[in-house]
This record gives sequence, structure tokens and C-alpha cells, in this order.
Amino acid sequence: LGGALVLLGLSFPLGILPLRRWTERTAESVPAVPTAFVTVMAMTGGAAALLRADAGGLDVVWHPQVGVGSVLAALALAGAAVLALRESRTSRLLAVAGSSQAAFLVVAVIGFGSGPVGEAPSALLFGLVVFGLSSIAAFAALAVLQTAGLGDDLRDLRGLAHRSPAAAVPLAFALATMAGAPPLGGFVARLLIVIAAFDSNYGWLAMVALAAVVVTALPLLRVVASMWAEAGDEQPFTTYATPRLGRMVTAFCCLGAFYVTVLAQPILLLARGGA
Repeated sequence: LGGALVLLGLSFPLGILPLRRWTERTAESVPAVPTAFVTVMAMTGGAAALLRADAGGLDVVWHPQVGVGSVLAALALAGAAVLALRESRTSRLLAVAGSSQAAFLVVAVIGFGSGPVGEAPSALLFGLVVFGLSSIAAFAALAVLQTAGLGDDLRDLRGLAHRSPAAAVPLAFALATMAGAPPLGGFVARLLIVIAAFDSNYGWLAMVALAAVVVTALPLLRVVASMWAEAGDEQPFTTYATPRLGRMVTAFCCLGAFYVTVLAQPILLLARGGA
């Protein structure tokens, strides 16, 4: 019971089911930049706290908690996938995608104490970097659009590439990374986590994760496709009137996620050494 309550409590900072509503409320009621900071820091801290729940993560002798954690991760992945299909607001969709990424981190943590460690440490560290950068990049790009006066409805992004390519490219890159589209860093991170789950004898959880990432990616990639659709009657706008710091943060995080993908092999060697 105590272990289950610990997992329940840690689901709040991670932003996963059952205590994940605060992420969507924050995303739609707080400006995008503070939302990015709060959600990414909470996800990182929650993953670290979950890892420290026992000396080696979820230790193999702690079978009840490992079982509860795996069920919690599966429910969180499935819940985020279903919610992503229903969202019609950009900010809430980004929050749901972040919740899905946090659930993948839980899967990586389970690999620490459920058999051979294998790729679990490097998968967790690599996932923290990629998921954090992609989330910050997406919310920073959204902040630029909010400052420019663009609405929060997903339909407002239609034809964005024709109206403002400088805003569409980084947002599309961040969304594709959050969706796990190959060959971007989000895909590599999820692949490592799935491999770690298989190595830890949690093949059923790996299959749930694979199905969930496909479903979650559909609305994200649909938004990316709509950016290159015909714009309709919307007026063009410029992002140059928006704060330079926001544009710099967006560009830095996108470049960071790109270089993490390009330099995945040496970064993974570094992560294995640090783990």
C-alpha cells in the first residue's frame, strides 16, 4: 500500500494519470513560457524522485511496486493517447504530449529493477534531454505565436507555413520530435526505452508503449501537415515584433534537439558512462 501511494503521489509532478489534470489547466491558463518551465522541471524532478524511490530505482525485490508502476505507466500512456485525439487547443495538446513523454520515462525507470539493466540508464538520461528540449521548444514557439496574436485553437495553425515560415518550421520540428517521428531524437529516445522494457521482461508494456506512441503521434503530425495546407482567409503576420528572447530560446532548443539526434551515438556513450 505504501509503495502504491508513493507512485500515486509521484504521478502528480510527472503529470501522468491519475493526477495529470494540472498540466492541461496550466497550459491553457498560464502563458506558454512559464508553462514550459513548470512542466519540464516537474517532469525531470518526478522522474528523478521515482528513480530514487529505492536505491536502484524500483528494485527487483520490490515486486508489488514494480507491478503497480508498470500498470500505472500503461494507463498513463493509453490515457494520453486517447486525450490527444480529443484535444482541439494547441496548448492542451502540448500538455498531453508532455504527459505521454513523462509516461515513457516511467517505463524507463521500471527497467532499472526488473531484470538486466541493459539500456535503461542511457534510455532514461537520453529521454530526459530530448523530451525536455522538445517540450521547451514547442512551448517557446507557441509563446511567439501567442505574442503575435494567433489564437490557441488548432485550426488557427492551418496554413501557418504560408503566413510565417519562420514560426512554422521550429514549431513543426518540435511537434515532430514530441510525436516520435523518425529519425528525430524523440524516436531514438522512445526506441531505447522500448528496448529497455523488452530487456526487463516487460514485453507487454513495450507493446502498449508502441501502440500509444502511434496514436499520440496522429494529432501532432496532423497539426504539422495542416501548417502546410492552404491558409484560407487568414492574414499573414510577422514574428519579428515578438520578443527576441523567445525566438532565441525556440531556435536554441530546436538546434539542441537536432544535434542530440545527429550526435546520438557519442551522447549515448556519455549517458552510459554517467549512468
